[in-house]
Amino acid sequence: MTRAHALLLLPLLAVVAPLAADWDASYAARLEENLAYRQALTQLRQAELKAAQEERPYLPYLGVGTSGQFGVSILDGELQASVITTELRFENLLGADLTFAVPLSFGGASPAGLGNPSVTLSRRIFEETQSSLLKARAALIRARASMEKAASDVRLGLVTDILDAYRSVRVVESHRRNLAVLERLREVTRSETDARAVERRILQARRAILQADAALQAMDAEVRANVEALYPEAQERIRTWVRSMPPKGSPAPSSAELEAQRLELEAAERERALAFLPYVPNPTLSASLTYDPDERKLGWRFSVLFSTDVIDRGERATAAFLRREGPAIERMTLESAKKSLERSVASAWTALEVLDVDRQIQALDVEDVRETAKRWQALFSRGFVSEEDLAMVEIDLAVEELDAVEIEHEYVKQQLKLLRYYGSARAEGAR
Repeated sequence: MTRAHALLLLPLLAVVAPLAADWDASYAARLEENLAYRQALTQLRQAELKAAQEERPYLPYLGVGTSGQFGVSILDGELQASVITTELRFENLLGADLTFAVPLSFGGASPAGLGNPSVTLSRRIFEETQSSLLKARAALIRARASMEKAASDVRLGLVTDILDAYRSVRVVESHRRNLAVLERLREVTRSETDARAVERRILQARRAILQADAALQAMDAEVRANVEALYPEAQERIRTWVRSMPPKGSPAPSSAELEAQRLELEAAERERALAFLPYVPNPTLSASLTYDPDERKLGWRFSVLFSTDVIDRGERATAAFLRREGPAIERMTLESAKKSLERSVASAWTALEVLDVDRQIQALDVEDVRETAKRWQALFSRGFVSEEDLAMVEIDLAVEELDAVEIEHEYVKQQLKLLRYYGSARAEGAR
């Protein structure tokens, strides 16, 4: 890589390491104001909570509540007591619920008092905890990838703004210099043909200035004001960035979406193994212990609770069918995601190679015009060509050099897009 290319590639390092306080402040401000990033961050927090709950079933929910009968009731002329039961519940304790209950009666003919305390343990027979865990992990991987993509979009947008602002400033400066020369030449040009050529160049320069200035005004004011400092700040990191680039044509490693889809496939296979569930009731087993403090007697009860629809309208058959077909669908989705990733990476490499060829062609064009300008300068010094002709050639050189900067920036942007396939995978693997 030539020194000129290195200088033009400086802004790319913004995605590799922080630049300076200005970069950090701009990047942090954009993240704070970015809707996609804030939404992704919220979804990540929800996914982390859900995954933690599924991963640690031994940590139950703790709940305190009351239930009972309230109101005034008279039976055979006798005021009936109201009953309120205070419950302490441990829910999701290894798939079971553990409840401690103490009833309190009051308001009747008898004095208020505590009833018999009890403890009840209940659990459904069939619990698909492993399938739920796999799905929660898949959702967590996708949420992390979504947040990383949103942050990467913000980072790429900031770098793109710096590149575009730098080029627009250079375009305005270059064409203003050219415009000053052309307006001076217009005053001294005598040939009608040369005058039209100068006037055409003047109009082209004005048009380029208007376009570049409009582009600048549309950019972030902070970037526009600090572009001269932001652009060269990455010079010291160029070598690190070059080393981080994968070899040309490298296949993309597994993406976060593929990892999540593999977990979805495993969950679907587990659900297929229990495809009979929609056809059978899922009973809840319940065991209770009750203590009577007056009788000093311990009582127990064991029950099986279930309910099912004897006749349905095809819901159970459909649910069973979805369980049986789930793995095939998830497997096809996984293969489609793999092919899509391969095509995207291959397309990104091709686009980068095309831009690399464009860079080489433009470098040759710049060299040709530079050689021409040198020859015309020598001829002008000897009086063989006019000042108008020399000025036109020098303006052509300035335009070609600006085009080279634009192509180089496009090459850099494409590298950034390509690096996202590899960078996100590395970040995912590092967890």
